[in-house]
Amino acid sequence: MEFKIALIGAGSRGTQYSSHALKHGGTKIVAVVDPNEFRRNIAAEKFNIDSKNCFSSVDELLENRVEFDGAINGTMDNMHVKTALPLLRRGKCVMLEKPMCLNKEELFELYNTSVKYNAKLMVCHVLRYTPFYSTIKQRVVNGEIGEIKHIYASESVANYHMAAAFIRGKWGNSVECGSKILMAKSCHDMDLLTWFKSGVRPVKVSSMGSLFEYKAEKAPEGAGKKCIVDCEIESECPYSANLNYLKRDDFDVYSWRAIIEKGTDLSGKTIPFEEKVKYLKSDDRFGRCVYYLDNDQYDTQNVSVQFEDGSVATFGLDAGTPYGERYIRLEGTKGMIIGQFMKQQFIIRKPKLDLDERYTEEVVDINCSLDGHGGGDTRIISDFINLALGKETSISCTSIEDSMYGHLIGFNADIAVKEERVVRIEKL
Repeated sequence: MEFKIALIGAGSRGTQYSSHALKHGGTKIVAVVDPNEFRRNIAAEKFNIDSKNCFSSVDELLENRVEFDGAINGTMDNMHVKTALPLLRRGKCVMLEKPMCLNKEELFELYNTSVKYNAKLMVCHVLRYTPFYSTIKQRVVNGEIGEIKHIYASESVANYHMAAAFIRGKWGNSVECGSKILMAKSCHDMDLLTWFKSGVRPVKVSSMGSLFEYKAEKAPEGAGKKCIVDCEIESECPYSANLNYLKRDDFDVYSWRAIIEKGTDLSGKTIPFEEKVKYLKSDDRFGRCVYYLDNDQYDTQNVSVQFEDGSVATFGLDAGTPYGERYIRLEGTKGMIIGQFMKQQFIIRKPKLDLDERYTEEVVDINCSLDGHGGGDTRIISDFINLALGKETSISCTSIEDSMYGHLIGFNADIAVKEERVVRIEKL
């Protein structure tokens, strides 16, 4: 039987997930929804979608009674609820990009709607699906380190990634995009905390954070307002637009978005070099200095969580580092697990009753490609299809409650920063 998918939001993530879906076999992208005609046409051509099934809104999709089994929703954060609710009310199985929404009110609206209409809602927490984290989870489920009493986790966001996404990029200003960086970037990590403690609800959270570096008073001497126009230190700066976007072509889907949406290919590879230079000399964000923008996203934050059983979790976000990385440490009653994601390796240590050796150590190498979120993109699509068809899913697929609690940690952590207090987490 052919599994029919409607693509909602034909941007980078939506098209990537759809491409992975076609690798699953027996699947077909039958419709696309996007308010941008250019993106709709690109998706229609890429996935061979009939022109009559290309729409500017979800309402149009449903009004035209297109037959589909599930929807991949890759819209921007502030469009998730508006585009997901009509699908859930029709009882559709929806795979929704993270974060699910912008606040707790929207979160409960999504949850209550999915329950009321018996609709299946999967959130794109792809880190759960990587062999690295799913293997660690299996060892925890097997009881190898006993009960988890403390989780230490951290994410380092590389300087070039921070600049392209959370300073110059579309998530640079939380008022405009609707999401704080904790939920826009580290939503995966909030999810991992609740996933490793699945079945034990978090009860309270505290947090501290700030925009420490990327502001005018921290600008180096000689910095200009535009990288390739008036900056005296451009050649020495790791945030140079010339280095990152002209020479390296980093995050080309982000950096050339304003040109792309006027009509070229989605990757930006065919944009003439001269046009790119002209673009970076304009007033567009990607040509401007990272210290002189209206960005407000924190570049440093910590989060502390307590669970109902008395266990705790600690998470640290550090942005602007030379290298992007995630670390995880699980302290259990019978042992501990220490992991480094980019290295694709974790270590299990357990106590040993020996006069010469106090503990045993097992080193586990995952040996997995880091393509597609460490191998998670392909695996989450498989689970999505199996979930929609009522088939058996993997250890990474959980109820919507786990995703809800991960989001509640994040939303309440940002409240904790703003109000300088410990916040109680709502019970589902």
